[in-house]
Amino acid sequence: NLENLLQLQISQFTGYQDCKGVDIYEGDVIKCWNGILVIRFETFDTEQGYIIPLDDLDIEIIGNIFENPELDNQTVRKLNESNN
Repeated sequence: NLENLLQLQISQFTGYQDCKGVDIYEGDVIKCWNGILVIRFETFDTEQGYIIPLDDLDIEIIGNIFENPELDNQTVRKLNESNN
């Protein structure tokens, strides 16, 4: 249906998977050793890429910001504060 197609969000694959073998995409919300993170494409001086804690073998996708809009940056920040 055209309405569903217009609401489609396209996300870039990061090239990595979580602990369950699920592909990690931009906009995914992951749980890892240092808290909960939203995967975003970032620019640092002259380099670009994703910030993903690759030394953590227990990374787990808990949702994404498109299908779970309640997992916005403010909510993620509050979740991290409550876990500290």
